[in-house]
Amino acid sequence: MRPLTVDDSTDSEVPETLEVLFQSVLEDHCDDEDRTKVDHVFVVLLCTLMMECGFSLKESWDSAEEDGYLASFDVRRLRSVQRMPRDWWSREKSSYELRFVLPVLECRCLLVALRLPFALCVSAVVPGETRLDRVVWYPDVRRYVRSGGGPYADLKRLSREFKNCVAVPIRGRLLRDRGLPDVHLASLPVEILLTVANLLDYRSLAILSQTCRRLYDVLQDDSLWKPLCLERFRAEVASSTHEQLKKNWFAVFRALKERREGRPLYSFTGFEENRYRALTEI
Repeated sequence: MRPLTVDDSTDSEVPETLEVLFQSVLEDHCDDEDRTKVDHVFVVLLCTLMMECGFSLKESWDSAEEDGYLASFDVRRLRSVQRMPRDWWSREKSSYELRFVLPVLECRCLLVALRLPFALCVSAVVPGETRLDRVVWYPDVRRYVRSGGGPYADLKRLSREFKNCVAVPIRGRLLRDRGLPDVHLASLPVEILLTVANLLDYRSLAILSQTCRRLYDVLQDDSLWKPLCLERFRAEVASSTHEQLKKNWFAVFRALKERREGRPLYSFTGFEENRYRALTEI
């Protein structure tokens, strides 16, 4: 099964990241009035959707790369996010501000939500050298969050509306500003990439993961490799010898295939080393 996303949410099940952030925000703001809590929860929803669309959440612009990232398009890291940035909510300004970047390109984007008397104004802002690109959206917050303590409602519609109105247009502008096509496979949201990847066999997954860093990270997700491991190596997986590997099903598959067939899945050494070796026969 692929990771649960906001679009997949049901009345009884929501993404793990969303639930963790929701609980942490309620604990930190338990004394706020209900309307404020509703807006808090809604902004947490938007933050989760931005990360699903490939943006990385940053604590600050000045922080070091590794320490500054709270989560990214890497689904495994997305699940590890535990809190919102320290200054995400300003009571004095009655507004929210979240900093995002597109990994690798380091394109900056601000998601700003301004509390108006009877509405919430959401805008995605791209600071430019000569202009300020902005996408503005006025959502019906109470349609999606009924009260400060939950529950959520109609999240499939929210996911579609926010991505169509805010996340995808602003990402397209960031890519076009750098001379890149705004519509290509690697630019798709994580949930769509994983849906497509679930249709591929392991050979195709291995080859596709070598085309760029984003696909390399996304296509190592456990939801893809665990079923392949259980299908091809069920007996070996049951062995306690491989217990230490079961938290990374891609590593399990690669190790078991190399042991059984005597040749590697592929000889790609990883983007972190910034080099390739020839693709071996798989």
